[in-house]
Amino acid sequence: MASLIEEIRNAPRSDKIIAAIVALSVAITGYTFMITRAVGPFTAIEAEAGTVSGAAKVITDSTASGGKALQFGVTDSTPPTTSAMSVRISGNKFIDKDNQTLRLIGVNFSGMQYACAEGWGFYDAPATDATITALKSWGITAVRVPLNESCWLNINGVAAAYGGANYQKAVGDWVKKLNDNGFYVIVDQHHSHNGTGKATDQQAMPNRDHANDYWKSVANYFKGNPAVIFDLYNEPYPDSNRDTTAAWTCVRDGGNCPGVGFVAAGMQEMLNSVRSTGAKNPVLIAGPEYAG
Repeated sequence: MASLIEEIRNAPRSDKIIAAIVALSVAITGYTFMITRAVGPFTAIEAEAGTVSGAAKVITDSTASGGKALQFGVTDSTPPTTSAMSVRISGNKFIDKDNQTLRLIGVNFSGMQYACAEGWGFYDAPATDATITALKSWGITAVRVPLNESCWLNINGVAAAYGGANYQKAVGDWVKKLNDNGFYVIVDQHHSHNGTGKATDQQAMPNRDHANDYWKSVANYFKGNPAVIFDLYNEPYPDSNRDTTAAWTCVRDGGNCPGVGFVAAGMQEMLNSVRSTGAKNPVLIAGPEYAG
């Protein structure tokens, strides 16, 4: 692991962001996983959960076996066999239902994070057969569908036509159509808002007011679909978008964080919320500075 951290530290900045998704933000099913970082205090990490030098600690996964931290090359639990498609994690690789390494080549299907809150629809990009045909022609294997916290939970003044069950059905129908056409789908928490504010934009961090309810609901909805990956929060940027111990601690633990302005939800508690539903879908976790 030390050599991997050293490789990230010495990489160009653009590569560090990619490395964060793999080494720090990698989706884990059946294992505890660790926060690492390219520079600064989060560098000395050992293999066992909880034995971390400095300010960093592991983010633990309640589905982990034996409390082990992520170790590259370790085989995880038996893959699901109840779907035509599935994705799981083994070591540092995505694995498909045939136990083959899976390369996810993706695009962002934008619109479902804002159209509903603005009150004029569900999609911006067309959710049509023509879009499916185009995606196939580009060699795409994965589609990220950004979502809206207020619309999913039907809170904070979202129009009834575009919130709650109506919104969830629109999301679910599009995800099913994508899966039926051979695409893996990543759903995230993209637009959110603390308190009673409607989610019309991205905030520095998820909020403890609603984020855990959101992920319990989303996880319950998709836990029977092993071709769906959960991205807990899009591009967090606490501590005024700086690469600091405070920023990384905020990402992990939430709370009253600098540069946020409300009580943030941390990645650990949101992961716990997902796993509390029984969902074993892979989970993606992004670091600060808009890392993923």
